[in-house]
Amino acid sequence: MPLDRIFDRLGNLLRALLNDGMRGAPLNDKRRRDAHQDPYLKEAWDELNAYLNDEPSSKDRQEGRASGDHQDQKDRGHREKEDLKQDYANLEVPFGAAFEEVKKSYKRLLRIYHPDKNSNSPEKLQLATEITKKLNDSFNRIKKYEKAH
Repeated sequence: MPLDRIFDRLGNLLRALLNDGMRGAPLNDKRRRDAHQDPYLKEAWDELNAYLNDEPSSKDRQEGRASGDHQDQKDRGHREKEDLKQDYANLEVPFGAAFEEVKKSYKRLLRIYHPDKNSNSPEKLQLATEITKKLNDSFNRIKKYEKAH
């Protein structure tokens, strides 16, 4: 759930409370009880608790959302990091190595496994083609990640 929605709700609540206070009437017990019945307060409180506990709010459940955007982003980031670790391993460099080191290892491995160098038997050619494809994919993902960050 984006923080913007939480801040919008809290802003609406503060405006409602400030407008009541500006009218000059002190908050008596009845008005305090009514404030707890305020739909903005209930929604804002529910959304804030759900966000802090990484669980869907009642509004999210009503709208059919299984989990908040925050958890999805964490999961996506974790999967991306695990994929990148495998890509670095495919290129035989430590995770987080400098891009120049990645590039050097990529070129070295391509010289070893290039299909043209392994065309003397169909099995070796097929294996070299698969390895080259894996190397290319890994290098391109690391390159894309480096450009994005």
